[in-house]
Amino acid sequence: MKIRSLVILPLLAAGSLAVALLVGGQSVSALDCNPSFDDGYYGNQCPPKADVPGYEGHTYHEINVRTYVTDPSGMYNGGYGSSDTVYCDCGRATAKCRVYADAPNIPAGRTGSFKWGSSEFAGGANGERSYITFEFVLDPVPPFQLTTSTTVDKPTSRAGDVVTFNHKVNKVSGKFLADSAITWNGIATREGPLFPYTYKNILEKIRANLNKTQQDNRYLSNTSGKGYGGGVTRVTIQKDTPAGAKICYKTSVKPSNNTNGTYSTGNVCTTVGSVNFNLVPSVERDKSGPAEAGESVQVSYFVNNTTGNTNEQSSTVNWRTYGIKVKPGVNIAPITSGAPRENTTPEAMVALLGSGNASLFDVDKLKADRTFPASKKTTVTTDNYKIPDDAAGGTRYCFLSIVTPPTQSGSPSNRHSTASCITVGKKSRINVFGGDLYVGRHFADDPTSSKKVESTIQTSVLTKGGGGKTYGSWTEYDAYAPGTVSGFATASGLQGGAALSAQQSWSKLTFVNVAGKYGTFSTSNTLGTIPDTAKAIIDQIPVARTLDSSVNTLSFNADSTSGRYQKTEGDLTLDASTIGKGKSIVVAVPNGRVTIAGNLNYPGGRYAASKDLSQMVIIAKNITINASVTSVNAWLVAKYPAGASAVADETKEEVGVIKTCEVNPPLTVRDCTQQLTVNGPVMANQLLLRRTGGSVTATEAEPAEVFNLRADSYLWLYEKGRNNARAITTYTRELPVRF
Repeated sequence: MKIRSLVILPLLAAGSLAVALLVGGQSVSALDCNPSFDDGYYGNQCPPKADVPGYEGHTYHEINVRTYVTDPSGMYNGGYGSSDTVYCDCGRATAKCRVYADAPNIPAGRTGSFKWGSSEFAGGANGERSYITFEFVLDPVPPFQLTTSTTVDKPTSRAGDVVTFNHKVNKVSGKFLADSAITWNGIATREGPLFPYTYKNILEKIRANLNKTQQDNRYLSNTSGKGYGGGVTRVTIQKDTPAGAKICYKTSVKPSNNTNGTYSTGNVCTTVGSVNFNLVPSVERDKSGPAEAGESVQVSYFVNNTTGNTNEQSSTVNWRTYGIKVKPGVNIAPITSGAPRENTTPEAMVALLGSGNASLFDVDKLKADRTFPASKKTTVTTDNYKIPDDAAGGTRYCFLSIVTPPTQSGSPSNRHSTASCITVGKKSRINVFGGDLYVGRHFADDPTSSKKVESTIQTSVLTKGGGGKTYGSWTEYDAYAPGTVSGFATASGLQGGAALSAQQSWSKLTFVNVAGKYGTFSTSNTLGTIPDTAKAIIDQIPVARTLDSSVNTLSFNADSTSGRYQKTEGDLTLDASTIGKGKSIVVAVPNGRVTIAGNLNYPGGRYAASKDLSQMVIIAKNITINASVTSVNAWLVAKYPAGASAVADETKEEVGVIKTCEVNPPLTVRDCTQQLTVNGPVMANQLLLRRTGGSVTATEAEPAEVFNLRADSYLWLYEKGRNNARAITTYTRELPVRF
């Protein structure tokens, strides 16, 4: 209430004084006490009683001033727009006070006037109270008309769906008043069978303003703020909602016209239909074997909807992932075998492995609310998981996912995939020095040589850290294979690590005859043969000793005689040996296995001539090197016996095999851990690399096996060939001198 002016006119009496008080737009209730009105504004806070201390004879007349607002259009609910209390200083006599009032606060854009003017008198005797009321009448609202509409994006829905209702307020005619309070409601109703559905927060009451400053007079919603319309209501259909239930909305607006009318749409509904689904989550990996610490594993997640009409998808369900880290040696069958587990938790899955044996990691790393098509296995997502750099060998990292709920009935409450686990292991690597690597060839006299074998070269690489180097196996020179060459470098391409992970950057001498591949140089039948080195050497080296069946072990020292040590039947074990300078030892066991049980060494020191070089050649049906052996200085030739024919129980896969460790798979990181170095040519039908030693350091991939074709092998062979060479003069011819 603003009192525009207050004029106090005391009744004329002897000695009376006319006093005028003007209160210009200030609330008199905030003024201080000054009964003498010396400053013209004061007196409101003085006690309303006679004989004010210090101001003898002054009393106050209390006037309660109110303004009542009425609206003929009915949009304003009336009542007192403002009120206040003022006081008249009546001196020693009664008085009348004239009160002036300003227009009250009314909705923006509305106009009006005082019905009885803007000033009135109120009076009374000292200490009395009187009341004065002003009436302010709003002018009628210009004609306008609003309507509403409701639409739904899914007239038919299913449990778990999110259904969107759109509400709009539409202008039919007229212009709106700025800031007029328009209320529209999205009213939720329920039809169909009863069901346990809670309508908490479904009723949406959205207030907005009409804004006449918009050129097209559009209704602006303070919820969406986007042009013509009201707003949006999103409803999630609960999982236990039965088929046939309806959820409906209608939109109403008030005022819908200038006479305070209401406009409302009829109910617009979504009908909950029936849906059948049975979701089975699963997880797969891109690597079937072990992974090294620091290596990335690609994990793929799937959900298979095994039932339902082919034209119908599942309800919206929750899907999420988690991992279980399992300590080495723990049996993981409880989480990897059997039917997917239901009505459980990730913590309970860990507990199946025993207390302290496992722990969770990356819980809810991936998650989504989504539907799944019927009768289809859907790939949800793929993820790359990097095995920690400090992961201990034998540790398993298992990946799982959960679907909640997996069926339309909500029972079971959830379903977990069986775990897909990868073991932290070691992928051993090899280095080949001084020569080429050929696979797919056969010995010239091999009775199974007609068999076409498209052999491949396949080793692993490891890229450590983001943008780190790539490490792996390599040969110093060329590589040839009838099949593909994968993960194996030529021209020492991975020595010290390669800056790029792409194979073309470190396969410069990998020979091909098919574009776009590495390897595929030629078929095994046309790649050439392994030379019959065994026969050539045996023909040149005389027999030093023939071993009978009673001799099962053999060793050599500096005094051992050069020559061929042959055993025509049975197996032979070679113990640790160091032969003397200039000695040539050939061990020939064409029908049996030679087991190398100790290091085979050549004498150290300086050599004055090639004839002083020592060399050992081992020729056998099969050759096995024990795990304790770290150095083999010898030629290794494993092949079919000369003149033998292939028989049913002795195939190419069983004869001509060189094993670098006697332990048969499956191997662990505790088996065959020492690095093996072979100095000399290696020829075999199969070379089974079973050492698990070596590791990837910051600067190199330390190999488990090193094959080194050194110059001494060539020089020794040259020396042996030169001893049998003869130069014969057949004729001479004298030629003229030329300048």
